[in-house]
Amino acid sequence: AVVVGAHLDHLGRRGDYVYNGAEDNASGACAVLAMARALALNPVKPKRSVVFCLWSGEEEGLLGSRWYVQNPLFAMGKTLAYVNLDMVARPWDERGLRRMTRMLNVSADELLKRITPENFLPLSLSADSPGLREALATANRHVGFDILYRETPRRLDRMSGGSDHAPFANAGRPWAFFITGMSDAYHTPGDSPDKFDGATMEKVSRLVYLAAGLLADK
Repeated sequence: AVVVGAHLDHLGRRGDYVYNGAEDNASGACAVLAMARALALNPVKPKRSVVFCLWSGEEEGLLGSRWYVQNPLFAMGKTLAYVNLDMVARPWDERGLRRMTRMLNVSADELLKRITPENFLPLSLSADSPGLREALATANRHVGFDILYRETPRRLDRMSGGSDHAPFANAGRPWAFFITGMSDAYHTPGDSPDKFDGATMEKVSRLVYLAAGLLADK
């Protein structure tokens, strides 16, 4: 099976403030629902199963995805890959891109010569899964993101980040982590759906849908 997921929870209410969690992570949850609906409506089915999951308790410590890895619908040994969508509603801009490249120790000027900020997608994934990267690259030919692949060696999977791909990484399963441009509304009451960019959400959904289909049809 191929597993595609996103977390459904956010921070809730803190005193008088309501944290709606639109970008983080209603955007990813919407994308997963759209892909599940598309696959259900498609008369051509892949050879293997695609499991769509909406996790609870990500903000409290990846509770839902950790539970699934311990109690999988299909055995972890039969899980080809996990694809995680966490905040996929905003395109990058040059300011945010320059901030991120400093963190990644990448030259912003050199990167900006090769990509368009609003079409940019940094894509983290496990390094020891050539089939996963191949599926993502093939799918992207039909979508057209400027992708920066950030591959994590298996020995560093335990350090693969604080989102729902981490339990799958720790279980030794191939994984990919989608996140688009992070806005200033991150983890604030200002994270509302009026800031969504529908074109970005659509492109990410198409890319993951196609890549999951390719993996599941092998």
